[in-house]
Amino acid sequence: MQMNVKSILLSAVLMVSSTSWALSQQSVTWQQLAQVQLVTKADPEGGLYSDIAFTSEILALDGKEIEIRGYVLPLDAQGETYALSAFPFAACFFCGGAGKESVMMLWLDKPGYSFTLDDLRTFRGKLKLVEGKDNPAYILENAAPTD
Repeated sequence: MQMNVKSILLSAVLMVSSTSWALSQQSVTWQQLAQVQLVTKADPEGGLYSDIAFTSEILALDGKEIEIRGYVLPLDAQGETYALSAFPFAACFFCGGAGKESVMMLWLDKPGYSFTLDDLRTFRGKLKLVEGKDNPAYILENAAPTD
C-alpha cells in the first residue's frame, strides 16, 4: 500500500513538472516562440491571408514576465522605437527572411536607451501575444535590457 502511494505521488510530480515549460521558466528562447502554426484567415476587406496561431505553451506565456536574448533593430531615426529579433537585420522578418514569430516589438520601460543595429542583447519584460494580419506576434512590454 505504501509503495502505491509513493508511485502515485511520483507520477503526479512528474506529470505536473512536464505539463509546460512556460509555467516554470522565465527565460524564453526564440525556438520556443517559433512553435506556432500557420493558418489561413478571412480578410475583412476580402480575400484570405496567412497568419499564425499560438500553441498552448505559448498562450501560457501571455502576460508573464520573461527574459529573451536577440538582435536589436532600431525602427526609427530618433532611436525611440525598437524591435528584438531572433536574427540579425539581414535575415530578419522585415527583410523577408523569417516569419513574424521571429521578432517582437520592444515597449521600453523608460526613454533614453540607445541601441545600435544588431546589438545582441537580453531583455526582460511582460510578454504580450498579438493576433492579426498587420500586427506583430509578440510585444515585450515594460522591456529593460539586462546586460
